[in-house]
Amino acid sequence: MTVENLGIGRFRAKKENHEAIERAMREFYDYESAHPEIYHYSSTRTYTMPDEEDPEKEYWMFVDKFEDYEDYIHSLYEASHGEDNKEGQRLMAKVVSYHEGFIGNAIDHWTEVPSLRVDDQGH
Repeated sequence: MTVENLGIGRFRAKKENHEAIERAMREFYDYESAHPEIYHYSSTRTYTMPDEEDPEKEYWMFVDKFEDYEDYIHSLYEASHGEDNKEGQRLMAKVVSYHEGFIGNAIDHWTEVPSLRVDDQGH
């Protein structure tokens, strides 16, 4: 059984920017998908939830799935600092321009406990 690893990043933003953030993230994800040689993860999902303390804000969370943490984090570092990825850096800066800062680390690394996996419940 392959152990899943997740890279989870969370940030808060104004709800009024929801559509702009969604467009910016879609553009960035499309770029990532077109450049698997740069970005080393197998899939990503994005979620939102209301900020209970401020109804004008919401939380965003992205979840990247990958096999090798060192390879994943190295690819993200190179993508954000490398001279030959200016377009990816521009697109990421566009997304980040809507953030009010990350919640916790920019990306937290989570490792699956395989013995507790539950798959397809038939729903």
